[in-house]
Amino acid sequence: MKRSILCTIVLISLMFQSSACGPYYPYGEDVRFSILDPATFGYKDFSGFNYWAGIFYSEDCTAANEESGRAQNILLWKAYCKNKVDTASIYMAVYVLNEDELAGNAMIDYLLKAKDTTAINYLKFAKRCNQLNTWLDDPWEKNNEGDIKTRQPFINEALNAISSIKNKILQKRYAFLAIRLSFYNGDEKVIENLYAKYFEPKRTEKDIVDYWALYFHALIDTNQVRQNYNLALVFSNAPDKRFAVVQHYNKKVPLNSILALAKNNKEKVAVCLMYNLNNVGPGLTALQTMYQLQSNSNAFGFLLLREINKLEDWIYTPYYTYFEPSVQSTYSYFNYNEEIKDRSKFALAHLERDKQYAEKLLQFVTAIKSSKIKDPQLLKTVKAYLQLMTNQYAACLNTINAIPHRVLPAQIIKALCLVSMQSGNHCKIPEQTKSLIMNQGDLKNNKFLFAIARELEFKGNTTEAALLYSKLNNDGDWNDRMYWRTKKNYNTLWLDFYENYFFYLDAEYNPGQMEALITSINKNKVTKKKTVFDEWAYTNVEEDIDRLYDLLGTKYIRLNKLTEAYDAFKLVNDSVWNSSSYHYKDYLDANPFYTNFYAEHQKTKADTIRFTKPAITATLLDYLQKANDIKNPNRDYYYFLAANCYFNMTQYGNSWMMKRYYWTSGFTKSQLADDKEYFQANLAKEYYLKAKATTKLPQFAALCLRMAGRCENYRMMDVNTDGEIADNKYYKEIKNKYAADFENLMSNCYSFEKYLAARQNMP
Repeated sequence: MKRSILCTIVLISLMFQSSACGPYYPYGEDVRFSILDPATFGYKDFSGFNYWAGIFYSEDCTAANEESGRAQNILLWKAYCKNKVDTASIYMAVYVLNEDELAGNAMIDYLLKAKDTTAINYLKFAKRCNQLNTWLDDPWEKNNEGDIKTRQPFINEALNAISSIKNKILQKRYAFLAIRLSFYNGDEKVIENLYAKYFEPKRTEKDIVDYWALYFHALIDTNQVRQNYNLALVFSNAPDKRFAVVQHYNKKVPLNSILALAKNNKEKVAVCLMYNLNNVGPGLTALQTMYQLQSNSNAFGFLLLREINKLEDWIYTPYYTYFEPSVQSTYSYFNYNEEIKDRSKFALAHLERDKQYAEKLLQFVTAIKSSKIKDPQLLKTVKAYLQLMTNQYAACLNTINAIPHRVLPAQIIKALCLVSMQSGNHCKIPEQTKSLIMNQGDLKNNKFLFAIARELEFKGNTTEAALLYSKLNNDGDWNDRMYWRTKKNYNTLWLDFYENYFFYLDAEYNPGQMEALITSINKNKVTKKKTVFDEWAYTNVEEDIDRLYDLLGTKYIRLNKLTEAYDAFKLVNDSVWNSSSYHYKDYLDANPFYTNFYAEHQKTKADTIRFTKPAITATLLDYLQKANDIKNPNRDYYYFLAANCYFNMTQYGNSWMMKRYYWTSGFTKSQLADDKEYFQANLAKEYYLKAKATTKLPQFAALCLRMAGRCENYRMMDVNTDGEIADNKYYKEIKNKYAADFENLMSNCYSFEKYLAARQNMP
């Protein structure tokens, strides 16, 4: 079977079925770390504006905002009908029924009885206008002039209605419709005139129609400060316009400049809310202003949580995942123009600064009186989390103990605190957290499980960390998955991040840590009275025990510890090597003890049998033993076979899967312990030279030099040596010592079999 670059994709996507599926590229995903969900505290109407890596959007929030805006409008109509019509009938008349379906509706019946045909005519007119309120009537923009002409009669009709009726309420509604149509027609003069006459704020009480009109008037305002101020008012007072408003807000305008336009405390609160929603940097100043003005509002609580989510991103995203914070403020953690060998240095570069900001926010929160805010439990939870962020563990626990146990976020913070506060080398999962960890694991709270696992690993408990890593991302749902990088920037897959525990263990764990994990698994298997937690925690790793033995053996192969590798491989069930799930039968189907001048990933005529990992290791051990036996007359040949195997276990050979779980035609370094060997084939060269040194046949000696030269070419390529064939010292040696064979060995691709046969035919 030909190995092409497609084998990378096939292997990654198919090799592991459940607990080891292929990676999903996370860029563009929300990779930030966060365990404090604002939705837990009931801020549904703001949920679309949570702090995260994507654009502001939420279907639930959109629906809630739309309904809130409609509710305000329905209440206006209800007051217009002197509270004699039910809201359901008003809703149907205004938002559901077509113009020809209004007959029989209770609102229409009331208006007919009141002889208010003017209002009925307005409703019918508004329904006819709706289809014209967009730039997208003609998506290919081929008939813009036609759209303008289509809208103009409606604008004229609205203007005529305004001048012909005396009803001030309906005049304002007609004026709004004319403003909206004129906006899409690009007629700013009409907008200015109508807004100045019917909406210019001389009166203090405004309704939602005023703010709908203000939205379109603000969009044509060239003064950025004033535009931001008016958009903030629309955002706070017309919920159905919130997502539209955010798109036009200018984030570069200073807060103080906008606040200067606010006429009262309510407007100042609106300005601070809008500013902080668009502020990806520290927002303590606006938060302090809001607290002084309206601390018991939903907006203050939501923004307080949003500030905590920022700190989670700034502190824990790089600390736990080694990703940059997913929403950038004024700095970048990582410089991708340089080679990153230790991501922890970049992750910790700004940690102290961000913790100092967390301390400032904590001081502010500590000074807040719980009686002044809407949700005192929120205040305590935020305070505890900030104490955890600033390593004040005892204070964190004291704060949490004053919070009712039903407040789940506080219990999650407590569990993380109980692990974080433990000293290294003695850290373990506390008994009182195990029930919560199981519960959150079953709920697919990947980020919480990952945080606990990360703390355990950082403190040396790699076994329990692996148990929790094995519970991550197992449900096939791409939402809220956990992605992370390694400290030393391992790149064992085709990208440098992980979302699967097996591949992470492949990159990060050493053989000793793997043996400790396997020992723990086997001990748990024979334990008669398992705890409920152990039953849960060990489920996935017990199912993967064969793969873990395979991984342990692979790690020993990388270190050239063949005996230890064989001891691990022989414990793998034979079904693994033949399973269609793992593809060993596809990618170890070539003879590892055969290669020639050019064969890399292609099958050759020598590939008549298939080896497994234990078989390859056992055979290699056998050949090395025979080669090292000074009494063995065929030492040179066994050295040559061993050299072939070492070559085939490199990037260039047919048995690369002995050392890696993926193959790529590129030369991306994984940072694993054997990277140098894997890309330079030094062991293969060493054994080709030993074969050359022990042979008595000149032709075979020349062949060994030719193969050693092939390895040397890869070494020079790996160290970026721009050497030509003439610079290869082993090729030079062939030319100098075996001149008669030089042309054949270097130019005739069929000469390999001839020279090898000469050695095989020796008595």
